[in-house]
Amino acid sequence: MGFSFSLGRGRSRRPRREVVALEDLPFGYQSNLDGTDVQFVEGSILDEQVLADASLGTSAIVHLPARSSMPRSIAESMAAHEVNTTGTAMVLEA
Repeated sequence: MGFSFSLGRGRSRRPRREVVALEDLPFGYQSNLDGTDVQFVEGSILDEQVLADASLGTSAIVHLPARSSMPRSIAESMAAHEVNTTGTAMVLEA
C-alpha cells in the first residue's frame, strides 16, 4: 500500500485520532498496516455504500486519489480517470 497507508501509519501514532483506511488493494497489502490501530476497510471509493459506511462518524476525510501502477493507469486510462475524478466527487459528497 502506498501513500494513503503511509499517511495512515503516521496519523495512527496520534492517540486522539481514529484513522479509517479505505483501499481496494489492487497492488498493496493490508499487512502494511500491522502494528497500527488503523481500521481497514477493503473496497472502492466508487462503491457508494462502502464509502458511506467507511466515512460514517468521521470528522474529516483525507482523499489521495491515485493508482499505484503507472503502466496500468496508462493501459486503463478511463478506469484511472473514473477512480481519480468520479471517486473524488463521491468523496466530496460522502
